[in-house]
Amino acid sequence: MERHLGRKLFPDEIVHHINGQTKDNRIENLVVVKWGVHNKIEKEVKRIELKCPTCGEKIFLREAYINWKKQHGVNNFYCSRKCACAANGMFSLPIDDVIKKEMKKGMSSYAIGKKYGFNKKTVYNHMKKLRS
Repeated sequence: MERHLGRKLFPDEIVHHINGQTKDNRIENLVVVKWGVHNKIEKEVKRIELKCPTCGEKIFLREAYINWKKQHGVNNFYCSRKCACAANGMFSLPIDDVIKKEMKKGMSSYAIGKKYGFNKKTVYNHMKKLRS
């Protein structure tokens, strides 16, 4: 966008993706706005109400986020990590114990994260710590 404008963005500016798809960097999909305006736009973004499958608490997530997660194989959305762990039968187990157990089976950080609802990078960092 800076190349298109011929200048650097000012500190109070941000590039907003009109269609909500952050990977769609076509110039016609981008607009430069001030941070305050961008925050107002984001508040108005369509959010979908879901229920946590573990505790039943209401969750409001962006439609684009839900679609992205579903494309990557995530079908359950939890209100917290505690509920995600409880749903996957590891309520009382610390993350390191779970990762250690799955590492012995030869699972990758991606597979462990997907199975238990953890962030892949978090799992990778714990795996690295456990190996050393």
